Amino acid sequence: MMNYVFAFMGLLLLGQCHHDPTGDVKPQEQAFGKSFVLEKGEEVAVSGKAAEKLTVRLSNLADSRCPEDVVCVWMGNAVVGLTVSNASEKNRQLQFCLGDCRPDPVRNKHTVRTELGQQAYDITVLEVLQLPNSKNPEEAKQVKVLVEPVG
Repeated sequence: MMNYVFAFMGLLLLGQCHHDPTGDVKPQEQAFGKSFVLEKGEEVAVSGKAAEKLTVRLSNLADSRCPEDVVCVWMGNAVVGLTVSNASEKNRQLQFCLGDCRPDPVRNKHTVRTELGQQAYDITVLEVLQLPNSKNPEEAKQVKVLVEPVG
């Protein structure tokens, strides 16, 4: 009788083992000083020992960069809007520009320093993922971000 109980429990345990085909779950919390990827509308908490936890959300992404398989007169740019907040202050809207951001020089990453509470942070948009392509005109949907406390 006991053998049947163990066999039944074993079958139950095996039935619980499965692979989730929907993909990897993105972590909702990251550490200061480590880059992470945000999708449009997604929000991530960034924390560490050095400073208070921040919440970063990709609120806007407009990409007019030249497709990688086309010769353009103008290289275009990608404008990124991030909403940053901590527990004690209202949201801060920050804007970043990669590419030809006239009158500024061409840049492949953009850092903005902002202060929330008594702490300053350097927030860098390192990359707008998925360069446009004429065969796949779908807009970029992700940005790679780095948040570091200053001081």
